[in-house]
Amino acid sequence: NKYRKAHQSLIYGTFKQIKTGKDYFVYTRKLDEEYLIVMNLTDKNKNYPVDTKGTILFNNYPDIKNELRPYEAHLYKIN
Repeated sequence: NKYRKAHQSLIYGTFKQIKTGKDYFVYTRKLDEEYLIVMNLTDKNKNYPVDTKGTILFNNYPDIKNELRPYEAHLYKIN
């Protein structure tokens, strides 16, 4: 993806797993910038598994709701 190639932290940054399970996958990537990635791995709406801070840069739905929709993913810049 074009955004990933333009931000080296998303490719080469240190990977830190924040929360995982059968419903979620949440991690950060950090190099010169830090990003938080939050993904709902289910076909059901779910509450956010972590506090989301920072600026949302990418979402695979046209808008943001107060919960994650089925298979929704968010990318946040957190510094």
